[in-house]
Amino acid sequence: MADMTVNCTALEDGSLIGPKQVYESIYHWNTAVYVILALHAIPLWIISSMIISKLKSTCESELRVPLLFVTLVPPTLLIFFSIGIIIPSTGPFIQLLGDMTICIGMVEFVLLTTRLAGGSKILVQRCTDSKTGLPIAAPPFVCLAVVKQPIVTLRKLNIIQLLPVTLIFLKSALLIIKIFESATYEPGEEPLSVIARYLSIPIGLVGVYTYTIYLILVAQVMKESPTRTLGFVLLGFFVLSDATELFFLFLKGTKMLTCVPPALPLSSVEHLLKNCIKGFLTFAAGMPYLKICSGKIN
Repeated sequence: MADMTVNCTALEDGSLIGPKQVYESIYHWNTAVYVILALHAIPLWIISSMIISKLKSTCESELRVPLLFVTLVPPTLLIFFSIGIIIPSTGPFIQLLGDMTICIGMVEFVLLTTRLAGGSKILVQRCTDSKTGLPIAAPPFVCLAVVKQPIVTLRKLNIIQLLPVTLIFLKSALLIIKIFESATYEPGEEPLSVIARYLSIPIGLVGVYTYTIYLILVAQVMKESPTRTLGFVLLGFFVLSDATELFFLFLKGTKMLTCVPPALPLSSVEHLLKNCIKGFLTFAAGMPYLKICSGKIN
């Protein structure tokens, strides 16, 4: 049995934590995780490969590239989460790479549905014909429900379509900061990362808010297209990532999460569990998601 009296702080030395170290701490329990992960990941990767190979016959040429990126989101997430489970010390980078993948999928979904509608002008015309206003009471600002919905104009729509792109730049900046801190690792507090995290809150909030507005708008004026559902699944992936982060912050703050001697520090335990949760939920949502992607889109 592992010596449970080891000081958890002593394990946080920035060294690589891989399958060997995980086995030393939790033995064959992790082998079971690997087997279950493979049984879930391999079918999803095979199905997504089959869908991608048939894109030429299921959609028009102008929709092919954005649909390709949208289809690649679940299999790419599972690749990252699998790496995070096998090598837990890569967790901080995997988390940001996963978020970037979701953000790219969200931006490509906006492009896909805009082209599917016939362009931004046609989308605005559909809103005008159906008397659909701009849903500014989208979460998290539901308090704006008492305010009259403004008219959808081309300029407003363009702004809403563009702002989610800031999420990609935000996650890229956080990843660069994390790589820099890793290269100059010193045990203790990481002030640059903390400051960046606080600054990212308003930027991320605006990006998610405008994306949600666009989703609601598309759901109202493109009711005949099942493709609109993909956008809500992508939003769900993004919210899941943030919710998981908050949940583990609570677990660490209440000391309900701890290291597993002799080789697993607290940070690796955290990211191992995070990636297990995200990996299996990605599979659960990814299969119906891919079924929609496999349909004929024109």
